[in-house]
Parts: sequence; C-alpha cells; structure tokens
Amino acid sequence: MSDAEPNGAYRTLDGLRGVAALIVVTRHAGDVVPGELCPESFLAVDLFFLLSGFVVALAYEQRLLAGRSLAGFMKTRLIRLYPLYALGIGLGLAARVATGGALDVMFLIEAVVIGLLMLPAIPPLPMGSSTLNGPTWTLAPELLVNLVYAALVRRLSRPALWVVVGTGALGLVASEAVYGTLDGGWSVDRFPLLAARLAFSFFLGVAMHRNPPPRRVGALAAWASLAALGFCLAIHPAEAMRRLFELGAVIGLFPAIVAVAIRREPGPIGGAAFRFLGLVSYAVYVLHQPLGALTGVALTRLHGPAGPTAVTAVAFLAAIVVAAALADKLYDQPVRRRLSTLWPRRNVALEEQVA
Repeated sequence: MSDAEPNGAYRTLDGLRGVAALIVVTRHAGDVVPGELCPESFLAVDLFFLLSGFVVALAYEQRLLAGRSLAGFMKTRLIRLYPLYALGIGLGLAARVATGGALDVMFLIEAVVIGLLMLPAIPPLPMGSSTLNGPTWTLAPELLVNLVYAALVRRLSRPALWVVVGTGALGLVASEAVYGTLDGGWSVDRFPLLAARLAFSFFLGVAMHRNPPPRRVGALAAWASLAALGFCLAIHPAEAMRRLFELGAVIGLFPAIVAVAIRREPGPIGGAAFRFLGLVSYAVYVLHQPLGALTGVALTRLHGPAGPTAVTAVAFLAAIVVAAALADKLYDQPVRRRLSTLWPRRNVALEEQVA
C-alpha cells in the first residue's frame, strides 16, 4: 500500500502529540479536573522533545544543509511558537488577576515582561517565563535546542549524533539517581536534568529522521500506538518501580511507539482525526492551565466552591479542544500568516507539524 500522506505529513505523529497534550491537561487543571489522574504525565515533555527532533529535522535539515541562514530558521520557529505563547501569557495574567486576591502590580509587570522575553528562572531574576502559565517553561528550552541543532547540523554526523544521544541517556540515568525523578528542568537547580532530557529525546528524534523507514497505511498499528502512549502516560507505577518506569518510558517505550508511528499511517477517517488532534495540540498545551483557572473561578462564582468532578473534567476537556481549535483558526493562523509575509516560508505542510 502507498503512503497515506505523500506530501510528507506524518498523521500518526499528529495523533500522538494530541493525545499527549490532552493527558497533560489533567496535570495542570486542578480547578476543574479532580485529583492527579496521571501522575507520570510530565513524561509527555520527553515525548514532545522526541517528536520535535524528528519533525524539525524532517522540515528543515535539508534546507539548513543547503545554506538556509540560522537567523531565518529561528525566525520561522518563533513565528510558529510565539503567537499562542503570547496569548497564553495574556490569559495567565487574567487568571492571576481573577484568582489572586490582593494584587502586586509590580510583580505582575515583572511576570509579563519576563514572560514575553521567554527568560528562564535563573538568578538574579525573581521568576521565570512560566510564572503566569506553568506548562510553557518547555518552550524556551525547545527554542534553545533548535538553535543548537541548526548551528551544529553540518557537524552532526551519525556517530556524533549517537554520542549526543548516548550521553543524554547516561544523563537521564544519573538524574534519576540524583533527583529521584525525571520531573524537572524549569529551575536552575535541575538544569542538568533538562540538558539530559533535551540531548536524549530531541537528538534521538533527529537520528530517527536520518534513517527513514518505509511508510504504509496501517490503521490498526496507528491507533495502537496512540493507545500505548495513553496507557504509558496514564499508568500509576508502584513507588518501588517508579524510577525504573520513568527511565524505561523515556529511553525505551516512547522511542518504540514513535518508531511504529513513523511507519504506519491511519486511513482517511483516522487521518482526519489525527490531523485535527495535531492541529489543536499546541494550543491545548499552551492555553489549558490559565483557561482551567478561569473556568474554576467562573464555576465557583456560579455554584460555590463545589470542587472539580468527573462532569467538569469531561466538559473542560471538550471545551479546551474547541477553544484550541478556535484559537488556532481565528488567532494563531492569521497572525502567523501576517508574520510570514515578513519572512516567507516554504513547505508549510511540514512546518505546521512542528510545535
């Protein structure tokens, strides 16, 4: 059978990203989602880095090798990431005002400025870029590793690439031993963990792109990869097995799932569903925490402090998908098109997958 997406789009990867983003929602929307349903959902960050490495290499490597400028590449990446990121800061500010009680105006001004500059939580700054929107801490490291990759792409031979990946794997093992978890990277005290997560997952994605397998329509395998990812991120490992589970998921399970996903594409109906999941995934990830906080405020004012329930959780997940689709169509796409008139792009079908 032939490729499902001859234009280069990988729809099963879209589906993986969408499933991971929805599971991450359960981690940061405590006002409307009861309990920590998926305690290991922070591992989705490693999956996002892995997918990003693959798709960034797919969309840009040949053009970088052909002479595309580093500045042009980074402008394109900023166009892709920044509009929704800025919207998330605005919503985060609104949520902080709505839930903050006595407000410190200078604190809010500093939080907005540092956020807009995407500065990490490093001394002597009083806070980091994610102060108003916690999950967005991953975006500055994403841009940084993009920059490193683009700057070194000509020197990243296959042996050099595997040295980076292997070093990252050793760093993950060491980090698990030192910190007791792979959950971290947003604060300076765990920057070594962040470096290991980026080195292993992002550059493994690049390595997987360097050895592209044949792609076939295989709906069962495509759907199974999404189910396997959902199971991995939703599982509650026993405490005695948690460290081993985290390392096994990042170093073994996620690469295996992605290896299947880049080989097997869904049929037409599944492809449309997976494409939609991929389309809304970045907006879901960037907007869900402040929208969850604002929704919690609204529900409290309407019904009192009843707390989250299964009904509010399901309703919010559905609502955040709709809100993400609207934000993409009515805000993100028009803004990116406008910005792109300043820096024209090609191969948009590939670039729209990169988040």
